[in-house]
Amino acid sequence: MSTTDPTSPVRRVMDPDRATAWYRQAREAIVDDPSMSAIERRTRLTDTTDRWLQDLFEASGAGDVGGALVAIGGYGRRELAPGSDIDLLLLLPDSVGGEAAQVADRLWYPAWDSGVRIDHSVRTPAQARRLATEDLRVVLGILDARCVAGDDDAVTALRSSVLADWRALAPRRLGELHDSVRHRRDRYGDLAHVLEPDIKEAYGGLRDATVLRAVAASWVTDVPRTGLADAHAHIGSPASGPHPHAPGRSRALRDMSRSKGVTCHTATPRRMWVYVS
Repeated sequence: MSTTDPTSPVRRVMDPDRATAWYRQAREAIVDDPSMSAIERRTRLTDTTDRWLQDLFEASGAGDVGGALVAIGGYGRRELAPGSDIDLLLLLPDSVGGEAAQVADRLWYPAWDSGVRIDHSVRTPAQARRLATEDLRVVLGILDARCVAGDDDAVTALRSSVLADWRALAPRRLGELHDSVRHRRDRYGDLAHVLEPDIKEAYGGLRDATVLRAVAASWVTDVPRTGLADAHAHIGSPASGPHPHAPGRSRALRDMSRSKGVTCHTATPRRMWVYVS
């Protein structure tokens, strides 16, 4: 099943060179527009990137062989910021075989010409599912997977199978997730207490919002909902000023941490400036 909506107006697909030139110009205009809020800028960047990649996907022939282009991570969540990498998975059926490299090259080469950092991979659904059981970063990315172009049903099936595996293996893998959170805290410190924090990797930052979603998706326990979305939006907004809330974890999150060994806090810092390079 294609992601194309048959009820929408037909949009003329641009060739790769023209599409990439258009994307550079459109992206620069969005990034440089001082009137946009952070949320609006992320939404516009995501929509513009989607359109560009849909043109490249069409020109590559990946759709003709039953492939799908999948946004993962922050891009999958539609949280593309000016400095973000574009995380992509080209999902191809087993039947493509030796043609996979040629199809991928026709997609990636024009994408690289844009100058935007792209983190990409090419997998069959079986390969992607297997890697998700072995690599925590892969499973966290696929939990946020979104089909940009091509076979939406294949992407839905992959996400469902990875989610089922995540739940089945949760008793073991949540300990691994806990270890990764502690490692990040040791390396980057607490978002609430570092003068110039890494708002993505620091303890209590954007990465921990992803961790909380993964914990909830495991069905082992739930996570606190009150204030989480607002805190996530605030931390992710460039040029955020002093925030009145003191650091600390909610009772629900503290109780969850004690009972399941998952430790991360989501409170935004008191009187802290967020620096975005």
